[in-house]
Amino acid sequence: MRIDFQEKYPLLFRNKDPMEPINMFGNECPKGWDELLDTTFRLIYNKYKYRKDDLKFWSTKTPCDHFTEEKIKDSLVRAEVEFKKAEENLPIVAQCKSKFGSLRLYCDNVNDYSQGVIDMAESISCFTCEYCGSKGKSSGGRWITTLCPSCEENSKKKLASDIGVV
Repeated sequence: MRIDFQEKYPLLFRNKDPMEPINMFGNECPKGWDELLDTTFRLIYNKYKYRKDDLKFWSTKTPCDHFTEEKIKDSLVRAEVEFKKAEENLPIVAQCKSKFGSLRLYCDNVNDYSQGVIDMAESISCFTCEYCGSKGKSSGGRWITTLCPSCEENSKKKLASDIGVV
């Protein structure tokens, strides 16, 4: 079963422009990269989630021995600012596809951290089977794919069967 990233990470898919490739075609990556994409989105999203949890923590505090009213107020203001900044800095996924046997993840509003995570995922995809997610290698001529030995063999058998060479 495929992961519905738009449902799982709605803030990363908040651009509802119908002409955006992600809204026209959805996730165009092969299913073997779902775990890689999930990790990528989770790493980007967790910085935001941490700020959201921090804001929630301070907004539920009541004064006590450890937390004076002034400290709570200052921490809540700081948490609100950090939360808004984290929300504004979340990238917006524009397109997610495979090209030349590797992942291509195009996003708007990308900061250095998010770009680093995206670059890492794109590099890892070059060694991850597109079909099953196992260790793979890129191969092909005009059409480059990244497959493990087992999926590559199955792909060749299916192609031979499709064209009638058994």
